[in-house]
Amino acid sequence: MIGSAPEWTYRDGRLVRQNVMHGELALGPGKPSHLFARTGRLPRFAAGNGDVDIEMLDVAQFALVLVHDDPEREHAYTAGADRILHVGAQRGWTMASIKNDWSTVFAEDKEQHLD
Repeated sequence: MIGSAPEWTYRDGRLVRQNVMHGELALGPGKPSHLFARTGRLPRFAAGNGDVDIEMLDVAQFALVLVHDDPEREHAYTAGADRILHVGAQRGWTMASIKNDWSTVFAEDKEQHLD
């Protein structure tokens, strides 16, 4: 996972987070250049779930769109994903519907303890 990150500086023996971004904001058109700057290549596989991921999926060899459309098992939020759903269908990207394609969303942890 590669995303936006802040700048850091070393001061007085410790790392200090700066209030500026390291490179471009990794949203929309900034994603492909951000990925390339971090890895030296464009992605072979990329997954996204919102309109800000379209450009990243455009440059990937395999593109996966995760469709959050299951209000029963997870909060359904397709707002902000109108374009990616349309573009993904046009470009033949793999679309994975949480409602129709996932048998489990959150597994029950039988070992969970609330100490």
